[in-house]
Amino acid sequence: ASHHWPTWGKDNIRAFLVNQRDTYRFLHDRALNLANQGMVMEEIGNEPFFPKALAADASSRGYYGTLSHNLRAVYNFYLGYYDANPATLDPLPVAESSQRYVKAMGGIDAVLKQARTAFDAGDYRWAAVLGNHAVMAEPGNEAARMQQAATLEQMGYQAESGVWRNAYLTGAQELRQGTK
Repeated sequence: ASHHWPTWGKDNIRAFLVNQRDTYRFLHDRALNLANQGMVMEEIGNEPFFPKALAADASSRGYYGTLSHNLRAVYNFYLGYYDANPATLDPLPVAESSQRYVKAMGGIDAVLKQARTAFDAGDYRWAAVLGNHAVMAEPGNEAARMQQAATLEQMGYQAESGVWRNAYLTGAQELRQGTK
């Protein structure tokens, strides 16, 4: 199997293929069903439901791709990245918008305080959003870089997907040591 252990035996291979077929069918149909209900890519990517029978099969778990990643990919394939919200049609560049967010939130110290509070509460996704704005607004700010590195490291430790784990841990390493 791609990105997974090999499967031996006719019955096991047949069960594997059935589960793979059902997994891909579920991902495809679920993403389009949610899109047809008016959900956008980011909302669909937060959809937690996965059928128990498929989740129980190790080959259908998110060790490589994740439910979030794959649902968003199906949405993007059919509908593209644009979510039909005019406010997101022509966004500011990341660094510029981050500088404005940080300023609007009361400055870098206020943002880092909120990021630390979220981190301490185990709210790593929110801590990562805040930390990303802090780092993008002030790339040379050591405190921002270390806070974001700690957050990404925790997210990496919790990631089931090897690809996501590697992205988080590599991001943390680069924030701490640079890219040289």
